[in-house]
Order: sequence, then C-alpha cells, then structure tokens
Amino acid sequence: MKVLLHLKIIPKDKFIFENKLSAVKGKFTKAEDLVLLDADNFSDGEYLKHVASLVKESEKSVVLFESCTEDGTLCFRKFMETLYKKKDNIMVLTIGDNAVLDKLLSPLTHVYASEGDQSSRIYDFLQD
Repeated sequence: MKVLLHLKIIPKDKFIFENKLSAVKGKFTKAEDLVLLDADNFSDGEYLKHVASLVKESEKSVVLFESCTEDGTLCFRKFMETLYKKKDNIMVLTIGDNAVLDKLLSPLTHVYASEGDQSSRIYDFLQD
C-alpha cells in the first residue's frame, strides 16, 4: 500500500476542501494499492492517529504540507515521529512558507518545495 496525504495548516476561520494530490492517483493502474487522505490542523486526534498508522504500514508515502499560517503547525508534532521513523520511504512536498514546519521537516531525506505539477516526481518516487 502507498499513501498520498495532503495536510493543510490553515487559520481558524478558513476551511479548504481540496486534495491537490488526487490528480496523481489517476496515473496508477492499481489504484486499490493507493490510499488518498486529507487532513488539517483542526482534524480530530483519533483521525490523525489513524492516518499515522496507515503511513506507518505503507511501503511508501507522499505527504504534501500546504501552509497558510504558522499557527497550528505544532499539532502535527506527534505525527512527525511517524515520518522520522520511515524517512527513507517518505517524500514531503511543501507549499507556502512556514519556519516552524521547515524545522520539523529538517531530519527528513526527501523534502521538496512544490512548484508546479509534481505528478511525475511523485509517481517516480512511489514506483522505485
């Protein structure tokens, strides 16, 4: 199983329902092997635990952090422990500037600023 996870860090008064990784899912012929998830800094703690368990079980995962604000970033601190343990099998893409997030992501190997369409890069990473 492979996981595509879109995590958003948003202000309290803003709700965004859009998974920017959904276009990548269409490139896979065995879509049943691919889990597409979405969460934000207001997601329920139990849901985030479930997301972490899926990432932990996956052979490879891509996590897109989309940051509109630095407030709320630390709610993902515990989730980061899962990413650190699987760092060779995790690709992280970031959208937006967030110094707190940059510091949390620094131990990871595959971290890229997301500019333009990243479908090919994601597909290649998941295929290796």
